[in-house]
Amino acid sequence: VLWRSPFGGHLLLFYFLFGVHSLFALRVLGSVFQLVWGLFGVEIPPFMNQPELSSSVSEFWGKRWNFMVQEVLSRQVYRPLRKHSVPRAVCVFATFVASGLLHAIPLVASLHASFAEFLAVTGYFVLQAVFVAVEDIFGQSTLKDGNVKGTKGDVKMDHHHSHQHTWLWRVWT
Repeated sequence: VLWRSPFGGHLLLFYFLFGVHSLFALRVLGSVFQLVWGLFGVEIPPFMNQPELSSSVSEFWGKRWNFMVQEVLSRQVYRPLRKHSVPRAVCVFATFVASGLLHAIPLVASLHASFAEFLAVTGYFVLQAVFVAVEDIFGQSTLKDGNVKGTKGDVKMDHHHSHQHTWLWRVWT
């Protein structure tokens, strides 16, 4: 619906503008969330780690973007598959498909989106899995060493994400 009339069928333009919108919306939402809970003395970890500084698609999705959803998908999709010796590439692909479904199903349910729109939203996340696979093939992935550089200092995360030990991650997962 959104990408047909305003963008004349240019799905990539929609994806780009939606990504920019999402970045700013989650920044504002995260700040408000931290402020409100902070008033009650509860420290909330940040939702993101400066995603605009990502040097790769892998770094963007794996270390910088929406930690809450990332942790849920990791616990519910990626880690259980890896536990059963499923290859990493398949686990990554399945995780992005699950993310696509998590984004597309509410769209269909609440806005009565068409099957094509459902596929477009899910397809966006599948496309991200392809980008991560291409990075892995050509050795550009920044997820292998666990280091992320940011202007607020270096962040070191293991594959289980150091921030998961806060109460918020336990509530959501």
